[in-house]
Amino acid sequence: MRNTACMYLRLSREDGDSNESNSVSNQRQIIKSYAKEKNVDLSYE
Repeated sequence: MRNTACMYLRLSREDGDSNESNSVSNQRQIIKSYAKEKNVDLSYE
């Protein structure tokens, strides 16, 4: 049985009001890689 998780990404105030910063993109990639490695399904962000 696989585990399911959701992804929480945080936009820093230092990143301003941009829709998505490099920080958010990096967080997303790290979490997706970790989930794949650990056989965890991501349901949503």
